[in-house]
Amino acid sequence: MESSYDPAASVTPSAHGDALKGPSSLLLAAAMMGLLGGGCDGGAQPEPDPPICGTTGTGGSTTSTSGTGGTAGGTAGSGGASGGGGASGGGPTIISEVEGNKSFAEIKAECDARGGFTQIHGACSGVNSCAGFSYGDWDPGVLTEHTCAGVNGCNGISCVVLPKDSGKTGKQIYEEALPETGPRSCTNCHAVWGQDGPDLTKFKLYLLPGSPRDASNWLDYPAAAQMRTVAFGKTGLLDDGSAYSNMVGYHKVYSRAEIERVVEYIRTSLEVVPSTIKVSD
Repeated sequence: MESSYDPAASVTPSAHGDALKGPSSLLLAAAMMGLLGGGCDGGAQPEPDPPICGTTGTGGSTTSTSGTGGTAGGTAGSGGASGGGGASGGGPTIISEVEGNKSFAEIKAECDARGGFTQIHGACSGVNSCAGFSYGDWDPGVLTEHTCAGVNGCNGISCVVLPKDSGKTGKQIYEEALPETGPRSCTNCHAVWGQDGPDLTKFKLYLLPGSPRDASNWLDYPAAAQMRTVAFGKTGLLDDGSAYSNMVGYHKVYSRAEIERVVEYIRTSLEVVPSTIKVSD
């Protein structure tokens, strides 16, 4: 497993952020979401629970909370949900916007308290993963509570709020079967498979060629980084510019506590079997 960067450095207002300060972040987010055709896969949960993104579905009704732009709600279409401002067919609901400068450490602490994981953004709106809150680092900064992906501010940080904890143990999560329509089960890729099926006592650790990690030192890699790999997946670029996508994220499937438990189970209870990923002939 590899990491998603999660610093605790202070925010420094950027010239890029100042340039965007004119319109409100609500307006910028709505405009960006319109351009991207974005929307939460499965709609927002009504309060008092924090809204989270659901899995892709085919229909049904969903009602979300009222946002600054108007009352949200309506009927979820195929694979999508009604959006903010009372409009149907996609788009986020902005629940609130609060001005005030914050450090990344403060945002991270608030996200931890919400049972979420933070993401860092070096580009403009539209790349945060899911519902939660986002902080844009223009001066003054703006903290935006929202119901969907794609509403982060420029050069800032977002908190992705995960589902509620269902109480599953790390062993249950590692071994359970998941639908083929979403992220697959852990054992689908990480168990060592033989003619008699998967060996659930082992964990196949995928490594890129040349990696110094092996069965003797893999625990030197922080558990916190492995948790964020489970939450957000693993993609990147090879030295020759080739792109790889080795793992999808599970932030719509498991709670933060469940991700912590499955990582702890893997690190303490399973035999690690390193496996080098083939990247060329």
